[in-house]
Amino acid sequence: MSDRLIKLPEVCAMIGRKRSKVYELTKNPDFPRPFKDGEHRQSPVYYSEKEIQEWIEKQKGSLRKAG
Repeated sequence: MSDRLIKLPEVCAMIGRKRSKVYELTKNPDFPRPFKDGEHRQSPVYYSEKEIQEWIEKQKGSLRKAG
């Protein structure tokens, strides 16, 4: 899988959560770190699609072990 930069709305769609939950998850060290494209406060924020997909797979694995 090639890596692609995605914005918050796409992350929300991928994990099935609202924006506020993604912000909450960002505080968790296991969740992929976003990065800004620039130094300004309003610079766009991106996530690695590959890292988000890997995080989703890890969550699925955790659910299988717990179940």
